[in-house]
Amino acid sequence: IAEGAEKPKHTGEKRIGNDIARGGANSTVWCCRSMTFADILAKSNQNNLTEIAGQTIFFINQEEVKDENVFIDDVGVGGGAVDPLLAEQRKVRGVNVGQAALEDTKFANMRAEAYWRAREWIKKGGKLCQCHKDDWLQLTLVRYKPDSKGRLRVMSKDDMRALGIESPDCADAFMLTFVRREHADLAA
Repeated sequence: IAEGAEKPKHTGEKRIGNDIARGGANSTVWCCRSMTFADILAKSNQNNLTEIAGQTIFFINQEEVKDENVFIDDVGVGGGAVDPLLAEQRKVRGVNVGQAALEDTKFANMRAEAYWRAREWIKKGGKLCQCHKDDWLQLTLVRYKPDSKGRLRVMSKDDMRALGIESPDCADAFMLTFVRREHADLAA
């Protein structure tokens, strides 16, 4: 955002997506999105899952987001960040994006479906905070291809690594805000 320029305002209900780092060069990322605007709240190389959970609670309170609108990567080490929140009676949603898509004849899994919704949201005019424009470039690395049943599938992280592409942590945190269909699109 240019100096003196105002950051766009969120419209409607907010969601937080939290992609948990798996170590190495990866980052844990928190993204907040409403019907019209998305922003990266923070990136961290912190690997203490209890502290990550505490940071998530901080963002829930700061952004005034309902617990059920917080979507946390629950695959692998991510579960360790979800469990402390559930123990605190926070009704956040642990997400395994490898699970079946809602539209399972069109998408191979939830990851492909959520990335597709994110793509459509941007095409309809959703705004990404320009103060993080270098991080948003990760979205250009997400590639689709059909599976053996003709459904859309996103390139796996293993395939990305084989091509020398780092994990798209910011893009994944953003994608997590689209795993539930309601309020995913811009207001008509």
